[in-house]
Amino acid sequence: MKNGNICDDKERAKCLAEYDASELAWACENCPKLRDDDISPYTKKLLNVRNLQKAGFPMEADFLTYEEWLDLGKVNSWLETPKLM
Repeated sequence: MKNGNICDDKERAKCLAEYDASELAWACENCPKLRDDDISPYTKKLLNVRNLQKAGFPMEADFLTYEEWLDLGKVNSWLETPKLM
């Protein structure tokens, strides 16, 4: 099961150096991290908006639809809630 962490370019490069082509496919399939292309474009949009907010980017109420603001709130709550391991 994927744990929600994202495999970034640095992680991918590390695996490319560690595994050969046949092992890499197995390693990726069994990796607990999400690959960037496993994330939907809508979720990426919400994560990007979250990063803009954290950086202080000015946003008017009409920057997102009502539903998108609600979804962004859910994303923020989920990411800010400590997870039990």
